[in-house]
Amino acid sequence: MAIEASVVALSGYDVPNAQATAYTVGTNVQRFRIDHAVVVNYSASAATFSLYLLQSGDSVVDLNLRYDAITIPAGETVSLFDIIGDVLETGGIINAFSGTASALALSISGTNFR
Repeated sequence: MAIEASVVALSGYDVPNAQATAYTVGTNVQRFRIDHAVVVNYSASAATFSLYLLQSGDSVVDLNLRYDAITIPAGETVSLFDIIGDVLETGGIINAFSGTASALALSISGTNFR
């Protein structure tokens, strides 16, 4: 059986100021690999950014915290190199939030493997 791969993009996700799911790996996908990830601060003030990578059934706990309230300067784009190459299995979740509402946008692209 051949493995199928397709590119997926989460572009310009408006990061809320409360924990929320930015992306969930679908049930028709065996795994999702993160190939590129950036967060953009489009506001006039610095904002904090936090991100969890959760496998199916995982909890929002420190073990799964990949970025903990890092400061994103006003008008800047920050690459999230630490999660490039990470893989989430079926049902895995990317959970992201900001300390400031309507300040940050998250863009992630990756490959779904079926």
